[in-house]
Amino acid sequence: MTLDIKNVGIGVLTKKNEIKIYSVSKPDGIGENNALTNMELISGMKETITSDDDIDVSEYHELDNRALVNEDCFFINLKDLKENNEFYYLKNGLAKEGLIFNSEQIGLKKEELESLDKNNEHVRFWILEEEKRYLLLYVNPYSQIIKHKRGINIGTKPTKFEIIYGIVYPDHISAILSKDDYKLSIINVADFERMFNLKAVRFAQANEVLTKFRNKKYKLGKDNIEIIFDSDVNLNSSEYGKTRQITYLSSYDPKQTKYKKESIKNAMEHLKKEERLKIVGNKIKVSTPKQFKTFVAILHDSILHRMLSDKYESI
Repeated sequence: MTLDIKNVGIGVLTKKNEIKIYSVSKPDGIGENNALTNMELISGMKETITSDDDIDVSEYHELDNRALVNEDCFFINLKDLKENNEFYYLKNGLAKEGLIFNSEQIGLKKEELESLDKNNEHVRFWILEEEKRYLLLYVNPYSQIIKHKRGINIGTKPTKFEIIYGIVYPDHISAILSKDDYKLSIINVADFERMFNLKAVRFAQANEVLTKFRNKKYKLGKDNIEIIFDSDVNLNSSEYGKTRQITYLSSYDPKQTKYKKESIKNAMEHLKKEERLKIVGNKIKVSTPKQFKTFVAILHDSILHRMLSDKYESI
């Protein structure tokens, strides 16, 4: 991929789930105390991104729940979002002229990066500016932000290293924001969910769906299968409240389910024993985190079909 990067920034999420952009590529603060120069920063980005071909977003469809569930590429027209839209915070944070150039400058220094943590501002993505678009690259806070690590770099000659505060360059682009119409095109849905903390945005909606299954207002499939949950099933638990599971639950539409009991039974034969759900009479009991993963997956016909065709991978 040929990149013509003119400016570099980092995107953070605040405690209130608001997006804030900081510029890291202006001259002020760069090149001091052995920090990266502007050219070194951009060069490092170009060398790390491994995509071979230019990404064509022209065929992407507009966001709907099906795209989120199936992890299909999609776009969001930020400028059209109304204040009551669940993604309005994306418009507030990204639909701005001079998104990086007019942002607050932050130096690539330990003290300034640590100040973000103290202010509950968490780095979630790099943002690269080209002439007509911005490229957004998700930063995994667990594997791509490195703090206070020592080790040995194994090369032609082993050398010791110490990382006080580091942010790893991602190797792929997660989303593209067009400058002229503020269309945000999502290339990697899993990155999108984590980059913008979709779990927090959709948690209440997912919890409502779960409550309706508990209260028997919702039943599963065409045969109205009753779901019984173990008392430990709670979305506030890390085992049950994973991001993909929140997406599956919050995207559930009982009017869209067309499958029957027999299809669910057949699908279970394609799963590992510990992931299977057992239908007894017209009831299913969900007792473990692995069974819960299966339950939220089969809320959607498309996922059930993938199970039946052995194309499903447990989230």
